[in-house]
Amino acid sequence: MAKRFVSIVLKSTYFFLSCPVFLISFLLIYLNVDNLKRDFYICVQVIDNSENLPLLFIQTLIAAEDHRNYLHYGVDYIALLRAIYMIVFCKKLEGGSTIEQQFVRTVLKRYEKTLSRKIREQILAISLTCKRTKYKIASAYISIAYYGTNKNGIESLFHLHNGIPFSELDKKTVAEIISRLKYPEPLFFNEVWFSKIKARIGYIEFRLDKNIND
Repeated sequence: MAKRFVSIVLKSTYFFLSCPVFLISFLLIYLNVDNLKRDFYICVQVIDNSENLPLLFIQTLIAAEDHRNYLHYGVDYIALLRAIYMIVFCKKLEGGSTIEQQFVRTVLKRYEKTLSRKIREQILAISLTCKRTKYKIASAYISIAYYGTNKNGIESLFHLHNGIPFSELDKKTVAEIISRLKYPEPLFFNEVWFSKIKARIGYIEFRLDKNIND
């Protein structure tokens, strides 16, 4: 009961914080500031042309990359504040990007480390959540993401599922695929990479079980 109350409060807070940004975002897109309208429709087209993946993939992605995805509307303000705190007080660069932001970054291939790029990314991420479901955005992101050297898109990981339909893959195999988002597959395998992947799979499975039980 307490967890449900906290979730409702958090979701309501995210909503009220996002409302002004929604309005500003659509105004900027309508005015096509810095080609925002063009990039917005490029992202929408990628989403619409992407295959719908099984729910297990989406749940695993959320557990691994964005565990408050069900609460926020494209931008996770808690993760954003934590990232700012780490940069200012700990001098440590820490990511706070949501699945929607990662999708925008992957589609547009803009990786410059600037504040303007980050704000632009957040504007597009919030706008996309108004036009398409989180499931569709997450599914599209998994379909086109970078998984390692010469491995762009989930189809490039054929060797992991040996042609088995995605709907029949078990939790561990899906976690192994999603773990490559954080630790992309290198051209030449090594023990350090295998160790990181193993630990990442364990973390993902723990978070996935926790999210499902909650």
